[in-house]
Amino acid sequence: MVRKYPPGKVCRILNRLTGHQRESLALVAVQRWLNTCVHKIDRLTLEEFTSDLEFWEYLPIIVERLLRRQIDLHLDGVEDFWAFFEDFFLDYSRIVLHLIRLDTLVLSRFSGDTGIDPPLSTSRSYLQSFAWVFNSPNAPFYLALHSRYRVQTLNFIARLKEQVTSPPFDASGALMQYASHVLALVPKCPQVFTNLPFVMSTAVIFYDCDLEKNQNGVSGSLVQSDSLQSFYETARAVDKAYQTFVTKKSQLITSEMSIHILSALFRSYYFLCNADPDFMLLLAKELGMTLPENTDTEQIKMCVVWTWKFDALKRQAMEGRMELRVNGVETMQSDLVSFWSNHVSHHHNAAFAITRSSNI
Repeated sequence: MVRKYPPGKVCRILNRLTGHQRESLALVAVQRWLNTCVHKIDRLTLEEFTSDLEFWEYLPIIVERLLRRQIDLHLDGVEDFWAFFEDFFLDYSRIVLHLIRLDTLVLSRFSGDTGIDPPLSTSRSYLQSFAWVFNSPNAPFYLALHSRYRVQTLNFIARLKEQVTSPPFDASGALMQYASHVLALVPKCPQVFTNLPFVMSTAVIFYDCDLEKNQNGVSGSLVQSDSLQSFYETARAVDKAYQTFVTKKSQLITSEMSIHILSALFRSYYFLCNADPDFMLLLAKELGMTLPENTDTEQIKMCVVWTWKFDALKRQAMEGRMELRVNGVETMQSDLVSFWSNHVSHHHNAAFAITRSSNI
């Protein structure tokens, strides 16, 4: 495809990203390679990926190491710091989305026959770092920049999100197509379900950005009611598959997996309820909730999403494997304390609403 660094050199680059005096040379070299790769992206096939797994598995680690930095970066020879990293992250995003679409194509051709292992996922190891690029509150790299260049950092992140949610990237569309093919294979190949937590947590970031553009009247916004409906249906399908795995005591659902999937679904439901009250009412109906009267929309929204989560944790604690039961009880205790502190202790109406509406 294109000239690639040997794994030994990649390791040295990783070390330089922790404060080495020549780290700027390493980062510039990686950025140039990313740009070259993007210009020859059609050559990145499944065969190319599998021919050098060691290299391709190192690439997302470079981005993760960068995002974990908490010290200043000094890029010698780089005239525009912000333009450099905008190109860096956009080129990385193009590669990730290409791999996601490659996986989608492969899954669409996979029959899922018994005894045949599902195809290798080229994008799985990239999804966490991909989400982190746009989830700025949790990335030390952005926090360090924000402390010194608040406005520039916020504008930088906004530009990244705007471009990746628009054509030709269309990140949310690519993620939803991939998720639909994964869900279709879950009955025959349950192990593919483990690809979904980071797909959902990443998708909600881009849907939220699309919705913001739509509300601000930005032309070219991709969020329409049918798009949000599709996202809701995908979230419900993932939720139901997860609950089935829990009740069947599947070994696939570990405590770590449970934390990731519940977090992704909570964020998805919260976003949907915030985006359109109809989804809040629909989710409440599916949960069998009786919503309290004379309660404002914000409190009802909190009732719905938290009732869903406590209901999921209750099922996990009562019907899951012992590992999940312990995790479910501990998580519920922690969440109840957090919920009370943040939403109930100073608002009697919220406490009344959650106890009236909860079916747990």
